[in-house]
Amino acid sequence: MKRETFLQATLSFVLFIFSIIVFKLLKIDMNFIVTFILAIFTLSISIFFFIESNKIMVTIKERVIEIQKDIEYFKVNEEKVKGLNIQGFLDYVDKKKRVKRW
Repeated sequence: MKRETFLQATLSFVLFIFSIIVFKLLKIDMNFIVTFILAIFTLSISIFFFIESNKIMVTIKERVIEIQKDIEYFKVNEEKVKGLNIQGFLDYVDKKKRVKRW
């Protein structure tokens, strides 16, 4: 089990217990089953947000890898792109990527 997954599962469980305690401390007139259902609902919302945050982190990691590849490409082809400004370099790299894709 990955460390992040373990931390998320632990945090979800803690949030689940915390929500039961909060619902009981509010002393709203409801039985344990309703409290349990509300806690489950809170748990499912937290799991949803953890899944979404993981997707965002994966997207960020993929973009960082692309940027690292662009930097490596620049280092290898430094003579070809010398004299280009930043936008010119990005256009040059983008054109090279399009050529590689086709």
